[in-house]
Amino acid sequence: MHPQKSALRIVSAGSILALSFALLFPAVSALAARPSQAITTVTDGSIVLSPVQDRSVPLSRSLNGTIVKDGSTFVLRASSGSVYRLDNQQKASQFENKSVRVTGKVDEGIKLVHVESIQEMGG
Repeated sequence: MHPQKSALRIVSAGSILALSFALLFPAVSALAARPSQAITTVTDGSIVLSPVQDRSVPLSRSLNGTIVKDGSTFVLRASSGSVYRLDNQQKASQFENKSVRVTGKVDEGIKLVHVESIQEMGG
């Protein structure tokens, strides 16, 4: 057998195998093409895809506490006892030593609030 014919048969067999796999398992191909989606339901041989929430982007939420100065930086001392840095120092300065509700995206990993709003709580 000639080496060229042998190589041609191997390539042809590999191509046929890949094509067969893609035809037999189109859902796998669909998942590979959509990494931002995940299987949520498999029924009657069909696969339903849904968006996957990006967990690196925190959701907005509210924290209650008191804005205090830590050195030259304003922070929120939350009612839970945790201390959060605030990314809007100008807005925070207006509420020094006041009981507030801070709303924003909270990055728990570094204890930072990306401030959307600060409201003084009635006392």
